[in-house]
Amino acid sequence: MFYIVNICNMKKLFILIVAFFCLIVMKSPFSLSELSQNYHAEHTFYSTQKINQKETSITKNGNGYLISTNSRNAKNVFQSLEKEKLHGESFCFAGTEKDIPKLLHSLCAKPVREERFDDFIILYASSPKIANYVVVNNEKVNIQIAYKNKVITVGTPIILGSY
Repeated sequence: MFYIVNICNMKKLFILIVAFFCLIVMKSPFSLSELSQNYHAEHTFYSTQKINQKETSITKNGNGYLISTNSRNAKNVFQSLEKEKLHGESFCFAGTEKDIPKLLHSLCAKPVREERFDDFIILYASSPKIANYVVVNNEKVNIQIAYKNKVITVGTPIILGSY
């Protein structure tokens, strides 16, 4: 009897911990900046907010700005942007095709669609970590990964710059 009560309490505690973790993950805005640090990447934010911060380069792009920085500074830039004015971000780094599954795993992302043209790969995926999404062929997509000439570009909800 005591054993059954403990199992029930353990289940309740486990469910409570999972629910609490989900609330934290869902309430915390997600940025690729944490991941880009692992790859010493060039990071770009797409925002309608212009910021002046050291180690950034700002380019006017239509109604918004491309804010580029290195991976060390990306988290600082992300934190200084108003989240409702941030429309996407991407990073690129020198890599191989073998890095793509690692990226998907890091983002908890599941592939939705893949396109291959010679040595060029474009992968669309969906991650529960990211709230923003676009619809591609009737599928929700919030991660795009491109691989070309030993360069990998990762973008959310899609790559908004060049790759």
